[in-house]
Amino acid sequence: MKKAFLIFLFLAKGLAAEVKEADLLFQEGLFYYQSQQLDKALAAFSKLLEKDQAYPQAEKFFVEVLKKKSENGGQGQGVRDKWSEVKKQEVEKIEIVPKLEEPEKATWTEEIVIPKIIEEKPKASLPKRGEDYLFAHTLIKKGFYRPALNELTQILQEEPEIKIKDRILFTMAQIFFKIEKYQEAISTLKTLLTETPKSSLIFEANLFIADNLFSQKNFLDSRLQYLKTFHKLSSEEVFDDLYPELPPTSRKKEELLAEAQLGIGNTYKRLEEYRKAIVEYQKILDLYPKAASADDACFYLADIYDHEPSIRDFEKAVRIYKLLMESYPESIWFDRAKERKRYLEENYL
Repeated sequence: MKKAFLIFLFLAKGLAAEVKEADLLFQEGLFYYQSQQLDKALAAFSKLLEKDQAYPQAEKFFVEVLKKKSENGGQGQGVRDKWSEVKKQEVEKIEIVPKLEEPEKATWTEEIVIPKIIEEKPKASLPKRGEDYLFAHTLIKKGFYRPALNELTQILQEEPEIKIKDRILFTMAQIFFKIEKYQEAISTLKTLLTETPKSSLIFEANLFIADNLFSQKNFLDSRLQYLKTFHKLSSEEVFDDLYPELPPTSRKKEELLAEAQLGIGNTYKRLEEYRKAIVEYQKILDLYPKAASADDACFYLADIYDHEPSIRDFEKAVRIYKLLMESYPESIWFDRAKERKRYLEENYL
C-alpha cells in the first residue's frame, strides 16, 4: 500500500518537480483518508499541522478524520470511543452498594448486626448529543477553536432546548475568551443566564462576565460585577449539577466566593488602590485559606509590599512569601516567591 502511494505521488508531481515536505504530508494524509486508513491519515495531518498550522485545508481534513474515527466503530480508536472506554472503566470501579464486612462468628450472648444498605441515587446518563459536545472539547484541547465553535453552534441549531444548553453556551464563551472576543463572550454568558436560570453554572457565568470585563480593562464595571456575584452567592446556594461527568463543572461555594473576592482585590490593584487591595487579599487568606485562588491572593499581597513605594514593607513581603512557600508548595508562584524572598533577605534585611 505504501508503495502504491509513492507511485501515485510520483506520477502526480512529475519527475522534475520538487516536493515540499508540507505538500508531501498533505498528499500522504489525503491518500490515507481516501483509502480509509484513518489512523495513518490522522498522523500525517497532525504532523503537517505541527509544521504549518496555516496550510490550506489541513485543519479541515484533520477534523474530518477525527469525526470519521469517532463514528467508525470498526476503527475502535476514535476520540469518542476512547472517551467511552475510559468512562466505562471508571464506572466499573464504582460500587453502587458498599461492601459489607463479614461479621465475626457470634456466641450465644452476641447479636449479629447487619449494616443497612444505603441506596445511592442513580447518576444521570449521558444526554443526547453528549458525545458531539465532548468531541468539541477534544477540538478545543487541540487548539481548533473555530471548528469547535461550529460544532457547538450546530448542536444548538439542531436541538435548541438541549438539556446541556448551559454547558454549550459556557464553552462557547470560553472559546470567545481564548480568541479575545470578550464582548461576544459576555453576550453568550448573558444568554446562559436568561435561558437557563437554574443552571449549576449560574455563578460561574457571572464571575466569567466579570473576568471578560477585566480583560477589557473595564475595572470599575468588573469590580461591580464581582461584588454583585459575591453578595448574591453569599445568600444563595449553587444548583445541583445534573451532569458532573461533563465539563465544565461548577466549583464549590467556598471556591466561588474566594474567586469573587480575588477579582475584587485585583480590580483595586489595577486601579492602584493598594490598601483596599490588601484588605481583599487578606480576607481570602483569613476566610478561604484552602481555596484554589488562595495562593494567588498570597502572592499578590506579598508583591504589593515588595514593589509599591507608597506602602513598601520588605519584612512583611518576606513573611508572606515564606507563608506561600510553606502553605502552597504546589503553587505556580512558588519559585518566584522563593527568589524574591532570598533577594530581599540578602539585600534589604
